[in-house]
Amino acid sequence: MNREIKFRAWDKYGNRMLSVSEVMGSQALVWFTDIQYELMQYTGLKDKNGQEIYEGDIVAGEFNGNGAREYTGYPERGVVQMVKGSWVLGSEYGGTLLSNIDNAERIGNIYENPELVK
Repeated sequence: MNREIKFRAWDKYGNRMLSVSEVMGSQALVWFTDIQYELMQYTGLKDKNGQEIYEGDIVAGEFNGNGAREYTGYPERGVVQMVKGSWVLGSEYGGTLLSNIDNAERIGNIYENPELVK
């Protein structure tokens, strides 16, 4: 199954989230570098409310017991990141595969809600 490849962008100067079409409507492609915009890729997944989940989003849910870890029964929460070709909640040093989270809910993102990051 093919997933839709989409991006959004955080405007560092305007402190707001934009669609790529909004950025391209007013700026040259060169601005996509780290100068003004932080580009984030769509994971191809939606949360339990139908909201698209992007890189940089803060997601909460329940670890479903798949994978090498033992089921803890505790909720999981973390920042969505691409690590070695997989979407995870966590960091390059460890995390939970996003696909191993049940009832995932996007509760914010690292730019607009940094206080939600553990």
